[in-house]
Amino acid sequence: MKEKIWLKPEMVVALSAVLVSVFAVVVGVYSAYTDRTYARASVWPNVVIGRHTSVSDSQDTALFSIFLDSSGLGPAKLRYTKVAYDGRTIS
Repeated sequence: MKEKIWLKPEMVVALSAVLVSVFAVVVGVYSAYTDRTYARASVWPNVVIGRHTSVSDSQDTALFSIFLDSSGLGPAKLRYTKVAYDGRTIS
C-alpha cells in the first residue's frame, strides 16, 4: 500500500511551519496597521471652548470672556472665528 505524501512526518512538519509562518505574517501586518492608526490618532487636535463670567464687588462692572484651548497633542488650526452680540461683531 502506497503511503500518501502529505501524511509523512516531514510533510506534516513542513506544512505546519508554513501555516505558522503565514499566521505570523498576518499578525505582523495587522499589528503594523493598528500602530499606524494609533500614531495618527495620537496627534489629533482637541479644541476646548470655555467661558468665564465675573462681577465686581460693587456690582457695576462685569467681565465675560471666552477662551479656546488646544488640549490635543497636535496643533489645532482654526480657519474662522466670529463673536457677535445683538447682530454686531465683537472684536
